[in-house]
Amino acid sequence: MDIKSILIAIDKDSAPGPPTILAVRYSNVVSFYNVSDWSLNYTTPELSCSHEELAPPSGLEISPDNSFFVTSGQAGTGVYSMSNGTELYLLENSVASRPRISNSGDYIAIADGDDIIIVETVTWTIEQTIYNADLGGIDDCLVFAWNSDDTKLVVGDFRGHVVILETNTWTLWSNVVDLLDNVYDINFSPDDTLIAVSLDDYSTDDIVINIMEVATTLVSGSEFTHNFTGQNSYGNCFNSDGSEFIGANEDDSSSSIEIWNTTTWISRASQPNNASLSPSVISISDDNTYLAVGSDNTLNLMIYNVDDFTEVTGIPTPSSEVTGVAWNHP
Repeated sequence: MDIKSILIAIDKDSAPGPPTILAVRYSNVVSFYNVSDWSLNYTTPELSCSHEELAPPSGLEISPDNSFFVTSGQAGTGVYSMSNGTELYLLENSVASRPRISNSGDYIAIADGDDIIIVETVTWTIEQTIYNADLGGIDDCLVFAWNSDDTKLVVGDFRGHVVILETNTWTLWSNVVDLLDNVYDINFSPDDTLIAVSLDDYSTDDIVINIMEVATTLVSGSEFTHNFTGQNSYGNCFNSDGSEFIGANEDDSSSSIEIWNTTTWISRASQPNNASLSPSVISISDDNTYLAVGSDNTLNLMIYNVDDFTEVTGIPTPSSEVTGVAWNHP
């Protein structure tokens, strides 16, 4: 069955079921795999957004209705059809960033240097530009996350700053908090009470994951902080009901992935240090069945069963560095 038929067959009125497609961003293409047997469905032509930037990894997101995906590279941020990889939109820019699709699928947040571009996805036009002067000290925007009803957008930058914007006015909703290190991934919890931040730890505080309570006054580490054995975290995610949190860590000699209970913040399971894994991008399926983990500096793609944290066998062999992973939305 081709990918278009698989996507059309999904019943959007039902509760999330197991994913049917795993998308993997390689150097300058995206490959789509059938989850049923991990066979290749198709690979896009070379992407117009070009190869990934150095950091953070270019990322990959699939729209809620499975009609398009978004990713970034040296030539800009590109939006492409899920069915055949045709370019739908390209915003040319020169900044490394992880663009994010709103939960409604109506908007995409994209970094444009020190500014933020909001693109609407019906006519593919720029809905809003939030300029650096209005961002309270945010520079070199890197990563974004929308809250559950898209009324807030959290932004992290290359200098360790995090701020929350309200999207009805595109003005600051919170203070700007300084976490000292490059922000490489950021996510709201499903209930919008927490923000999880993955950091490149070059400061002296040794914190690579910082989880803050959502408030107009953000406070570093007010909820939970964690220091892995390595030096940075490129990826984190909550499961769909927010009961568990997953963080990934890597440096030149070690790496690990860990799952925490978000009530007690006690670790439930972990994968031991594995220098060859070097996790830089992670994605959990909507039904919390699978966790995909990729590396942008080694030829490595891992898929785990979330329940017992065992490795899935028979998965695809990467064709190059993995800079983004994403599941479709059943």
